[in-house]
Amino acid sequence: MWKLMVLTAVVAVALGESSSGESKIPQTVHQEMEFSPQGPFHYAFETENGIDVEASGVIGQASGTDPPPVVFEGQYSYKDSEGKQVLVKYVANENGFQPQSDILPTPPPVPEEIVKGLEYIQTHPEKPAQ
Repeated sequence: MWKLMVLTAVVAVALGESSSGESKIPQTVHQEMEFSPQGPFHYAFETENGIDVEASGVIGQASGTDPPPVVFEGQYSYKDSEGKQVLVKYVANENGFQPQSDILPTPPPVPEEIVKGLEYIQTHPEKPAQ
């Protein structure tokens, strides 16, 4: 959990670099944090240069793993180099980090040969060995 918060802060500082190449740490204009050692957490902050971050989560239900997974939901937004607002929403849980955004590339379509092969496998299951 703390690693993600540190990563978020590093991203915020990196995005705060001015166009002249000089680094400037943007001032925080809004910040809120709520943490509980055994339960839910929430944090949000906004900086003067348009970075807006919000996340919340809980320690996941016991799923046979020790410790149980942390379920994390959030979003962040910033202005790109052209001044357009970019929004990334995400979920992070036992299935990994799952971002959603218009800026993320979409995977290429599955080739027709692969689709036909998978259909063939589904319609022609292997017979059990005797």
